[in-house]
Amino acid sequence: MGAAAGRAGRRGRLRPPPGRPLPARHDVRPLAARQAARGLPLRPARGDGRVRAGEDLRTRQRLSVLSTAGRPAAPRGERVRWAPKQFGAWAILAVPLLLGAAASSPSPLHLVLAVTTACAYLASVAALEWTRSRRPAQLRPVAAFGAGVLVTGLPLLALEPRLALVAAYVVAAAGVTLVASLAGHPKSVVVSLVEIAQALALVPAAALVSEASTGPAVAAATLAAGLYLVGSVLMVRSLIRERGNRLFLAVSLAYHALAVVVAWLLLPLPYVILAAALLARAAVLPAIQLGRPTARLRPIHIGIVEILASLALVGLGFTVGF
Repeated sequence: MGAAAGRAGRRGRLRPPPGRPLPARHDVRPLAARQAARGLPLRPARGDGRVRAGEDLRTRQRLSVLSTAGRPAAPRGERVRWAPKQFGAWAILAVPLLLGAAASSPSPLHLVLAVTTACAYLASVAALEWTRSRRPAQLRPVAAFGAGVLVTGLPLLALEPRLALVAAYVVAAAGVTLVASLAGHPKSVVVSLVEIAQALALVPAAALVSEASTGPAVAAATLAAGLYLVGSVLMVRSLIRERGNRLFLAVSLAYHALAVVVAWLLLPLPYVILAAALLARAAVLPAIQLGRPTARLRPIHIGIVEILASLALVGLGFTVGF
């Protein structure tokens, strides 16, 4: 008994192994603040699956713009975001622009408008990232893409002054998304719908830079783009962010059914057939997921389906017209 007690006592007095101490855990706030001040990374608590090992958790503590006041400058090795991680927004921009060109007449100026649109979008993404992080280096893409907007957009504005109204509308919609992002809701359904409304301005913008546009065709192209993009957002959300939410799925299906009726009343017959196919896809893909509780469709699979749907819509715009 005495020998066992002695061994237990010696085990309790074992010295820690030599070497540099591990950085403070992120869940010990006083130590974490001290480690951050010394520029050392913060390791996650052992067994905490919410945090990847080796991640610098100081980047996860930027909860709002106000909390960044007085924060030390970011390390030199911190990456600057020049492009968004999600690529779905490019379809939201491309579909209205191409349908606007189809509703009028393709022109070289549409390529200039496309470059202006891409620069404006990338500048807005970089600006939103700067509002979250307040890293001075993040202003570089804002300045670069902003210069691209001026270089390509001002000549278009000189050729067609009515584009100033489109630009004012886009800036006002961008203000709504900025406020929502700062409020902590950058990916809500409302923000997505505002972004779609913002992108739909590209249909009349593309028509304005062309001399062969007509009002009814532009209105029909705007309607077709809006019906598809709103349905795409609802369908994708029902598969990813609202996966398993039967109420949201019902809303998505009801919208797609309404889109078929609207297309039947206001658009040529090929668009009605496409709307019916989109309704079927909005029902089948979630049903596949519900039938496989342990698996789900990968974003790449959903993206391929939406790319095909976008190509079908744009193809109808250039072949059937409005």
